[in-house]
Amino acid sequence: MLRGACWDQVLLTRETASQDVAQLVADIGGQLGIWIGLSFVAIVELLELAWRVANRAVIVRLRDKRHRRRRYCTPAAQSASAAAAGHDGETEPVNV
Repeated sequence: MLRGACWDQVLLTRETASQDVAQLVADIGGQLGIWIGLSFVAIVELLELAWRVANRAVIVRLRDKRHRRRRYCTPAAQSASAAAAGHDGETEPVNV
């Protein structure tokens, strides 16, 4: 068998928790706070983007509507508006 082996020496190891329950709960709460905060910021940024896109769409639509109204104006309405503005019949008013 085993000769010369020392059976009287025993290596004892002890396991201890690296953190207690309070520290674990604090770490989880900190991580949750970070992720919820980042999620809130992302939601606010998405709402801001939606607002800007909608606002831009309304502005473009109103600008196009005004442009179409000027472009498709009837000649009678143009001459009436020119007469009201004090233009003579020789010069054509310019729509900008």
